Amino acid sequence: MSASSVASNIVEDVLDFEVNNVVGEGISGNRNEIQSGTRLLQ
Repeated sequence: MSASSVASNIVEDVLDFEVNNVVGEGISGNRNEIQSGTRLLQ
């Protein structure tokens, strides 16, 4: 496994985790946190 594929897997795991948190909390103020977090990852 290359470093880039490991990194992309980690990013996907983090985003999945964040999305699950938002759904679990009824999509509250965390939406903005996810958007800024996604911008940082890009």
